[in-house]
Amino acid sequence: MKLIKYLSAALLLLPFLSSCHDYDYDNIVASGNPVIKASVPSSAMMGDSIDVVVNCSDAEGQALSTLKAELCFSDEVVEHTTVRTAKEGEYKVRLFVPYLQYIPNGKAVVRLTLQNVTTKSTVENVNLDVTRPHFEGMHFITSDKVIYDMVEGADYTYSTTVPASVNTFKGHFETTDGKFVFGSSDDGVKLGINGLIGFQTANLGDVNVTFNTRDYTFSPFEKLPIQPLEFINADKQNVYTGVLTQGKLYSFIGDNALASDSWFYDTDFFTKNSDGTYTFNALTGTYNIKAIFDRKGFNIYAMNGNNPATLNPDGTGAIWILGDPIFGKPDFTQAQGWWTGTDYSLCMAPIAPKIYQLTLTVGKQLKAGSDVNFKFFGQAGWGVEFKAAGDYAISTSNPWFRVNESDGNIHLKDGVSIHDGETYVFNVDCTKGVNAAVLTVTKK
Repeated sequence: MKLIKYLSAALLLLPFLSSCHDYDYDNIVASGNPVIKASVPSSAMMGDSIDVVVNCSDAEGQALSTLKAELCFSDEVVEHTTVRTAKEGEYKVRLFVPYLQYIPNGKAVVRLTLQNVTTKSTVENVNLDVTRPHFEGMHFITSDKVIYDMVEGADYTYSTTVPASVNTFKGHFETTDGKFVFGSSDDGVKLGINGLIGFQTANLGDVNVTFNTRDYTFSPFEKLPIQPLEFINADKQNVYTGVLTQGKLYSFIGDNALASDSWFYDTDFFTKNSDGTYTFNALTGTYNIKAIFDRKGFNIYAMNGNNPATLNPDGTGAIWILGDPIFGKPDFTQAQGWWTGTDYSLCMAPIAPKIYQLTLTVGKQLKAGSDVNFKFFGQAGWGVEFKAAGDYAISTSNPWFRVNESDGNIHLKDGVSIHDGETYVFNVDCTKGVNAAVLTVTKK
């Protein structure tokens, strides 16, 4: 079998004191002859348990200590248990046969180790044929809880026909008894969770949905000229995390609120087209988009793997802003003021290598008045921050905003006020180094 790494705790086998013997455990000498007579099933299914019956004794009368049972795939221990053998006799141990991705049918080994109190041990290996189960009751369950029966085909591939009225839909796979559930996680399809898997089809109507229970591949997932992004006003269905491509067309589907004229589409990341599609403006990469339905807009930030992106020493990555409760997206009305984290800090859009953009409209994303105070950071919280000088330094020359010499905070210039309806575009250019960043401000 293909070796699969499986986390397991190491078991420390310590001799147990016996009332019938007086041992010097500081200078113990291994002696005796532990004897194993085992009854092991000849075969087992992945996902099931097996009971191993072991008759334990010592041919020389030494007191017994422990019996360890291990299940090995290609010499890798994937399950184990240890029992105290207080006296000679018959013991039953149960081993779970794990259901693992990619593992083919083959032979496993049940390894039994009987140890007496002098640390003398005997090991016996018994072969066990392990096979992957064929599910008679596999279902595809859509995001709105519609259940479709699946039929098994070749190589553990199950299929069903689903009517598709849109190019994307979601669901997960589950057996009738609920014992096996396959759903989406941050790093692919996993066993044991019912996270919604995203499907894409270029054709509408009856669509063939498949799932392979050996390698967890699924279909359809076809490339689309216009990539739909679905958001529903429900827990875990209002967030998209994935790769967005600069210049690619996207559509937003799911909840009717997304089509409302009052819904906020961040122009730093998306440009709306006349046909209702949106062009992605930022650099190609992984992004998190959260639909905030009670505020009628999106919160978007760049990611590095599964984590919010941070600014790298070479100027790539992400720049964030924190500050007084005067700014925010979709709007500033719920701004908390210097609170950290992706729900409060604003991530600038990386529109070109080492160049970042943030657009704020006064009265919407920026509060009107003459009291502006925020700062550029290298993460969504405390840590790297831009100042007027130093390893992370920023300067600017524009009619409205200045960099405070003492702490690098951004303020309005003396005598300047901002008013409702004005839009300001902030660009931070790190192409000459993070110690020589330049802030450019344009008023629309």
